[in-house]
Amino acid sequence: MNKSSILLVAFVVLSMVALGCTATTTQKGAAIGAIGGALIGQAAGRDTKSTIIGAAAGGLTGALVGDVIQQEQLARAEAEREAAEAHRELDALRSEERQPAKTAVTYPQGQYQHDPTVGEFTNNTPWEVKVFVDAPTNDLQRVPHLALGPYETAPANLDIGEHRVSATAYVKTQYGERLVGRYESRLYVDPRDRGWRVNFKDKSFN
Repeated sequence: MNKSSILLVAFVVLSMVALGCTATTTQKGAAIGAIGGALIGQAAGRDTKSTIIGAAAGGLTGALVGDVIQQEQLARAEAEREAAEAHRELDALRSEERQPAKTAVTYPQGQYQHDPTVGEFTNNTPWEVKVFVDAPTNDLQRVPHLALGPYETAPANLDIGEHRVSATAYVKTQYGERLVGRYESRLYVDPRDRGWRVNFKDKSFN
């Protein structure tokens, strides 16, 4: 190998080293192809011209191969990103479907001020509380009467008579909702009262 050929191959090698990790797959393919082509050209022709032709041909071939690989990598990365996004959207949709609607009966201001059937549920805990009225709580998929956020109060109407009030408290964690405890009680709506109230506290749940 003459001096010019050695310098050419050295230049290609140094260019590849300079590209390093910042080079694209196409650039790396071109550099590797150029080195291989230069060596093959030199071995075949044993002159500078053959080395240059080999380097050019090898660089072009390497660039084409590198570009194909790079496009496949980009397509794979895009597919993985779309799949991850679709998975997050599906998880969000499932979580939203599991969330009960916050329902409460309201009444016009000034009316039924002394109606004993008008009351409220108050959540004095840092947890989310799901309230079930006259329904068992062993089926956690059942839609509750209403859901209360931490330290939230919501009005509700219950007819005269005895009612079974059940509730479940949940804490939100990085792994999802986790059950804190359950509440069971009997509430009697007295026609002589001026309303009713259920107050959930930390110690209410066990």
